[in-house]
Amino acid sequence: MLRLDKPFKRFNKSRSLKTKMLVLLVTISIIPILVVSYCSQYLMFRSATNQSSLLSQQIMNLLANDLDQRISNIDQLLNPLNIDLDFQKYLNVPNEDTVSQLRYLRDFRGFFEKMTQSNANISGILYLDKRGKVFYETTRNEIVNKQYQFDQDSIYSRLFTMTDTVLLPPHPRKYIENGGMETISLVKPVFNFDTHSFDAWIIVQLDSRQLFSNIEQSDFGQYGEIVMYYAATGDRIELTKGSDSLPISASVLASAATGGMKTYLVDQENRSYQVASRPMSIDGWTMVGIAPLDVMVKGTEQTKQFTLIIALSLLIISFAAAIYFVQLILKPLERLKSSIVRLGIQKRTTKVPPASVGEIDFLIGTYNAMLDNLEQMEETVQKSEMREKEKELLQLQAHINPHFLFNTLETIGAFAFQHEGEKAEEMVQLMARMMRYNIRSDGGWASLEEELGNIRDLLKIHYYRTQMNMEAEMDIDDAALSEQIMKLSIQPFVENALKYAGNSFTKGTLFRIAIKVRFDADHLVIEIHDNGKGMSPEVRNKYEKLIRSKGQYKDKYFNSHTGIHNVFRRFLLAYGEHFGMEVRSHEHGGTQIILTAERRKIA
Repeated sequence: MLRLDKPFKRFNKSRSLKTKMLVLLVTISIIPILVVSYCSQYLMFRSATNQSSLLSQQIMNLLANDLDQRISNIDQLLNPLNIDLDFQKYLNVPNEDTVSQLRYLRDFRGFFEKMTQSNANISGILYLDKRGKVFYETTRNEIVNKQYQFDQDSIYSRLFTMTDTVLLPPHPRKYIENGGMETISLVKPVFNFDTHSFDAWIIVQLDSRQLFSNIEQSDFGQYGEIVMYYAATGDRIELTKGSDSLPISASVLASAATGGMKTYLVDQENRSYQVASRPMSIDGWTMVGIAPLDVMVKGTEQTKQFTLIIALSLLIISFAAAIYFVQLILKPLERLKSSIVRLGIQKRTTKVPPASVGEIDFLIGTYNAMLDNLEQMEETVQKSEMREKEKELLQLQAHINPHFLFNTLETIGAFAFQHEGEKAEEMVQLMARMMRYNIRSDGGWASLEEELGNIRDLLKIHYYRTQMNMEAEMDIDDAALSEQIMKLSIQPFVENALKYAGNSFTKGTLFRIAIKVRFDADHLVIEIHDNGKGMSPEVRNKYEKLIRSKGQYKDKYFNSHTGIHNVFRRFLLAYGEHFGMEVRSHEHGGTQIILTAERRKIA
């Protein structure tokens, strides 16, 4: 008693309440189901085995009668031909007299044409006689070789001595010029009333697929094997070969061909098979079928399946009932567990609905209060990070190239010294607009139209300073002019082109810079292209590493080339994963910068 009690106690301690309830309900449900299932299967199997023997006899009798009837109908169709006067005259025509052959053939050949066309069981009709005449009628594209030596053929040489209607097993048709397939033939001897002997033979070639179509639909045909067996020679015709059949051995065929119609069981390869046989009306042939016994008594299997369905249904009901009642108590705890898992893995705070049980409800309330405190702390940290991010972004935007400012002031001073007041005044106005645009309080964002206006001012100032022969082209989608972009986001790329590409041009050479803005789905695409000398492979490689590293790549090159480096960091801070940059440049082939950023509408 103690030994049986210990495992039960261990199970009781180590398993959850849900598991205990499920095990109890399953045990109560499955024991009576197993008892009822076993008894019903035993009784059904005994009854089905007895009935299957009778059923097998009936099936074989029906199949054999149907096949006998089909072959008999073909045989009877040929009987009127024996007393046809033209046909009897044709029997006596020598093989060399082709004129007479054609005359008589014209009168009775339609009989053969009608047979082949109207009877689906017939694929062709071959005529042979002792005088050497041969003709062949078929609906297929086949041509008979009239020079073929039928008397030398192992199969057809036997025909010239036959006096009874016989059925030939599958045999090749070597007399077909274009390669005939094997066929089963019904041989009909023709009696010559003038010579009082059998002088000709009509060989009806049968379409086995059509002839045995009904047999394939039976249980024997679908799952087993049915053959026609000729005991005298051991010839066999395989009528069907099912998906679950065992080849019929010679000993089984020999036993089945004796003693008339019968059924019996044989055991082969650890499986029981049912054998049924029935003699055919064609002398010497017996129809034999073999099929697995479990297929023939599949009613028992259906009962087994039905019992299993009932068992599974009861088990499902038991599981559903157990789960329902257990969930009433444990579901709040499972929700609490899921929320804790999400908090640890996905960093998501999901409050748990209150429970009806007092102790569990207290635990859930404490957890929800902790989530509220955690959300407040996260919100405080996020606001602090955003302030730092905005501060860094504004600092980068406020960065002005001091050399550009000093050079511009020097140019204004030179114009004033040269008494070119209009140019000096215009440069002062241009510089003032640029300074106001740079330092105004707008959160660091401006419309594309304003950014392009600032670039035009920059190009004019650069022209006054350098007198460079240059051409600026802007291809802007009108709908994009109102799009909000970062201030001073395009200007650094234009400055870089003027400094490194434009300064390499000799006096009188035209420097071109093109700016193109277009939409691509929900993104704004900005392209800056110049016809300068381009970047060296080393410099281009540095920019590609900077882009791939999301601004983390460090190199001394960017200590003295801060313009593009700073604006790239600004784009990353402002757009994050929704920003892309591509540099296309080759030495002496110009440089193209492609910027892709998520659209931002004016509020």
